[in-house]
Amino acid sequence: MTAPGSPYLRPDLYYRVWEFNANHRQLLIRCDYAVDGIELDRSEVWFGNVSFMVLAPIIQGLYLRRPDESDLARLRAAHGQEKINWAYVWLINETGTQFVASGRPSWREGRRPIEAPSFFAGGPWPERPEDTSGSI
Repeated sequence: MTAPGSPYLRPDLYYRVWEFNANHRQLLIRCDYAVDGIELDRSEVWFGNVSFMVLAPIIQGLYLRRPDESDLARLRAAHGQEKINWAYVWLINETGTQFVASGRPSWREGRRPIEAPSFFAGGPWPERPEDTSGSI
């Protein structure tokens, strides 16, 4: 488990925008990576109360963290002041060009069949002792 406030770093994985629920303002990004058998290791990151996002549909390497002052200055210059609550911004990629303005993101990782629903779809958690989770 990652300590609260710590970055969540997965530089070697490719994440996809898996689902965005506009009515509930929830974003799910997901990475499935192959292992032997019919199950895959899965990593999912969930954002609630999303108010703004700038991200590509596929993210090469996840570097989920809070922006520092230089990141904020650069992003404010590029995206303006009025439409984004900068106190709730989370950087997504290594260069800090992709971000989400939302509540605190949460992550879950474990082994799942490819057709299994999201870890955030309800049900008991953790499902297995080796499954991990946390929030930033």
